[in-house]
Amino acid sequence: SPQIADVTASTTNLTMGPGAVTVSAVYKNNSSDNKVKVFIMAGQSNMVGQGTVSPTQAHLDKNGGMGTLEYLVNDASKAPMYDHLVTAGGQWTERNDVWIVNLDNSGPLSVGYGKDGDHFGPEMQFGHVIGDYYDNQVLIIKTSWGGKSLYVDFRPPGSGGEVGPYYTMMIERVHEVLNNIGQFMPAYQEQGYEIAGFGWHQGWNDRIDDAANAEYQTNCVNLINDLRDEFQVTDMPFVLATTGMAGWDETHPRALSLMEAQLAVPDDNRLKYRGNVAAVETRDFWRDVDVSPADQNYHWNRNAESYFLIGNGMGEAMVQLLIWGETTHSDDLANDPEEFKLMQNFPNPFNPSTAIKYSIADAETGHSTSLHMVTLKVYDLLGREVAVLVDEYQRPGTYRVEWNAEDFPSGIYIYKITTNKFANVKKMVLVK
Repeated sequence: SPQIADVTASTTNLTMGPGAVTVSAVYKNNSSDNKVKVFIMAGQSNMVGQGTVSPTQAHLDKNGGMGTLEYLVNDASKAPMYDHLVTAGGQWTERNDVWIVNLDNSGPLSVGYGKDGDHFGPEMQFGHVIGDYYDNQVLIIKTSWGGKSLYVDFRPPGSGGEVGPYYTMMIERVHEVLNNIGQFMPAYQEQGYEIAGFGWHQGWNDRIDDAANAEYQTNCVNLINDLRDEFQVTDMPFVLATTGMAGWDETHPRALSLMEAQLAVPDDNRLKYRGNVAAVETRDFWRDVDVSPADQNYHWNRNAESYFLIGNGMGEAMVQLLIWGETTHSDDLANDPEEFKLMQNFPNPFNPSTAIKYSIADAETGHSTSLHMVTLKVYDLLGREVAVLVDEYQRPGTYRVEWNAEDFPSGIYIYKITTNKFANVKKMVLVK
């Protein structure tokens, strides 16, 4: 699978409710079943996706195409962050394990699921993060419309008054796709599915209205409660990305109060199920107009890096919620593994520490009390050994080890596990 990458993955700012997991929790990236993991992503125009893929001549004349995805993937200084988005032949990557259904098109995850084929939204890097986390097939259903408020258009039933027409349309679209999942997802082979999480990026139309602004936190809490009731997933993980356009220089009182409301949602005691909601602080993802394709602060200046980072932040937050759910609802993840397995490190990219999890089992029976000689080593791209994380005999079980790369330069590193019955390698990205 392509590797996830991002310049700020290890410093994504999250607000999470009581009991939420930290990166140090025991985690796994494979499911005990083969069901399709379904994620719903909704919101207004920034969830629709305004990140620019290719520069126009006007972009090239303005700043050489800065802020477009093509510029980023061709910037040698940022290659480790974005190389998973392109193939060795220079084509945009299409994943065969992550599928997306938009309002008017569907297919394998790639660029071009934004407002048109030359734009993308948070779904792209979100899909890469989630796809790298799961062994299962993943389906993303995106239901987004520009210029819509939570106060009126997406108004949930729990807020009283008239239910928002786009709330209804969102629900209807999700049920339509799931009732006909095989038509939208060629990889579906009757293995079943489960709704695994919900992503929300919206708020501009609420921050320009005093009444909408004042009600935002309440309406967002009601949205979460109502969606969980609608889809019958009591603890459905919910991630929202704040409206951080304009970055840390934002001073407008309504803009600031809306972001405060968004960041407060995970701790709101009106949530029927707390602890599985996260808010991603996005102000770090703002890029100025001079390094962007457009002068549209309400659309993040159409900067591809901003949308990439929003998607990555939402994906990382979702993974942490999934980890929390797995470690909370599973009686025993760490004992009695049925296969040898090396998991993808998390977080990835990282700075300066990351965790690696692996499972040791008996190759014939899946259960054993015998000892296995295990080594886990880290190498640079020249094949030089730079760290030995494990070098000892271990009994079957699930293990977790951390690597602190504070003294190492940014770059791609390879980690390799070797036992007397199993060997595997994976890569990870250190970005400082």
